[in-house]
Amino acid sequence: MNAELEQATQPDAKHIVRFYDSEEFLVAELADYAAAALRSEEAFVTIAMPAHFEALCARLCGRGLDVDALLAEGRWVHMDCERTLALLQGSELDAGVFAETVEAPLARLCKQHGRVRAFGEMVAMQCEARDYAGAIELEALWNGVFERLPIELLCAYPMASFNSPRGQQAYARICAAHGEVLPAEHHHAHVE
Repeated sequence: MNAELEQATQPDAKHIVRFYDSEEFLVAELADYAAAALRSEEAFVTIAMPAHFEALCARLCGRGLDVDALLAEGRWVHMDCERTLALLQGSELDAGVFAETVEAPLARLCKQHGRVRAFGEMVAMQCEARDYAGAIELEALWNGVFERLPIELLCAYPMASFNSPRGQQAYARICAAHGEVLPAEHHHAHVE
């Protein structure tokens, strides 16, 4: 494994990858993940695509959580992943902009709430665009955050992004960049 992909050193830090086939499966799992964080008084961050953010909000409202209040009080922070990724990218990912745009808000939340859970899919956007090297580079930036902050990050990738020889190579590297790998739902159906 490359040194750039080594795992977290903070005791409470955790880097999880979830692969998925259907949007419905992702949103259902994400709602469980978010609800667990928000009900336990942890801070929660989403760096999500608009459709996933809206679907998550609807699910959490259906579970009785006051999404507007959580966002207003700042315990739940949302960043649009398309805009956030656009800020980070030039010809290459900018580590300084990542620190300012992503890591700094996480650090503030950790200081206020102790522990933060986050969901991110900027890496998924890169893989869907077949920018596998950019996804690996971004995962390495995230792994640097885990050395400094007690956060748990759930990344999500659609399996359709890996339907090529280059995609399969990237899939192996992405798995290696995470401390925990959760297979897509079709894998569960075959195993059970």
